[in-house]
Amino acid sequence: MLDVEVYTQPNCQPCKAVKGWFDRHGVTYTEVDVRKNSDALQRIFDMGYRSTPVVIVWDSSREVRDSWQGLNMKKMKHLLWL
Repeated sequence: MLDVEVYTQPNCQPCKAVKGWFDRHGVTYTEVDVRKNSDALQRIFDMGYRSTPVVIVWDSSREVRDSWQGLNMKKMKHLLWL
């Protein structure tokens, strides 16, 4: 089982686009607002990301299976097959 997290911030249009696509395609995710969660902000900084949205896909052992920044349609569509 995979766990999908979408790291966002208020008024981020690409964040809204990713969440909207996931909602329309039945991808279950947890939204993490990096403005309210400094640990989450540090996590994505440590991964090399500097803007939102960031999507992190965790496997069942809580290891990062995949991650990306922005509206990456190829990777988002791939989630539908997992």
